[in-house]
Amino acid sequence: MWMIFFIVHPSKRYLKELIPWIREFLKEELELELHPDKIELQHYSRGVAFLGAYVRPYRKYPSKRTAGFFREAVHRLEKESSKGKPAPERLRKMLAVLNSYQGHLKHFRSYALLDRFLRNSPLKEYFYFTGGYRKAGIRSRFLIPIKDTYGRGKEPETFPETGGADYG
Repeated sequence: MWMIFFIVHPSKRYLKELIPWIREFLKEELELELHPDKIELQHYSRGVAFLGAYVRPYRKYPSKRTAGFFREAVHRLEKESSKGKPAPERLRKMLAVLNSYQGHLKHFRSYALLDRFLRNSPLKEYFYFTGGYRKAGIRSRFLIPIKDTYGRGKEPETFPETGGADYG
């Protein structure tokens, strides 16, 4: 079983004094062993890599790995869309990829990253992006009516504040 935890305190001496107590607590209460090579003491201002982010005092940034995965995903989608207009079902899957990354990245200081990859992207032909790149939607000219349970066409409802469509 893996357990990751961070203890932040201004005194390095105090933190060193905690190690034996933590080691004993883990062994007695949780039946876990603290690996001696996995203890790292550093100044809090350097921050900590955690769950796809780099957490520093008063701010969080996406990790380089997360940013790289986003860049690769955008590049793949751009390459695919350059081959011709994607089918409506494929546009919905592409939208899910974009919104997944945007939903994750909105928790960090990531506007510059999103802007760098999406500002001049050919994906803007098919998708619009809400303020601050928080969310993407399919442009209305690429939406097609979907059939209801009786096989009748159903036009999407458009919301004026976002320009987005809802099939609800």
